[in-house]
Amino acid sequence: MEATDKDNQQETKVTGHHIKLIFLMIFALLLVVFAIQNAHPVEIRLWFWRFHASMALALMICLVSGFLMSFLYFLPLLQRKDKVLGIKEKEIARLKGNIPRQPPRQPGYR
Repeated sequence: MEATDKDNQQETKVTGHHIKLIFLMIFALLLVVFAIQNAHPVEIRLWFWRFHASMALALMICLVSGFLMSFLYFLPLLQRKDKVLGIKEKEIARLKGNIPRQPPRQPGYR
């Protein structure tokens, strides 16, 4: 009987995961409202192509393509940063005495 009282007395903790989920739900609701209010068709022309789509769909495609372009632009920069970070972490571990020092690589030497 005491175990159920303890369970009832425990507070529900709100974590960062819950907050993110709430923001995502609010954002999804705003997207639905946006799509409903901007559902009228528009003509999209690109050189000699013409097609009709809803304004909301056209804007979403532009948003996603902009996100993908920026992601593809910054991906090599992030990979380089991770590589440099790994090198620095190895150097820190070596300075702490955990790893023996390796000679630096010569350009063109494998």
